[in-house]
Amino acid sequence: MDKKIWLALAVVALLAVGWYVVSKNTSAPYASQTGGTEDVKTFAVSGNEFSFAPSAISVKKGETVKVVFTNTGKYPHNFVVDELGVKSETINQGATIETTFIASKAGAFAFYCSVGTHRTKGMVGTITVGE
Repeated sequence: MDKKIWLALAVVALLAVGWYVVSKNTSAPYASQTGGTEDVKTFAVSGNEFSFAPSAISVKKGETVKVVFTNTGKYPHNFVVDELGVKSETINQGATIETTFIASKAGAFAFYCSVGTHRTKGMVGTITVGE
């Protein structure tokens, strides 16, 4: 055979192998393991002295949850859920931070601000994770 034909066949074979590898790495099992972007439940939560709005969030077990937390107060605040292993960075007035996690177990859990005595002053909400 002509060298050009062999070269063309080699290029087609490499493209086919590359497509196969890429499609295997982005298949449905991978998307379900990470929650996939279509499965993300996003909540805008604001915090100030000394409350959250909204103060209640409901999701299903296994869902990927993204909290877009904005500090609308004048003191630094953060967003924490101990039972789900969630702790955002502490942010200053006017700042926003995103925290993404998987709701790995069912139940009702407190989310709160861990700065100083903010939790005891009422900066607490509830995330309910249903089955």
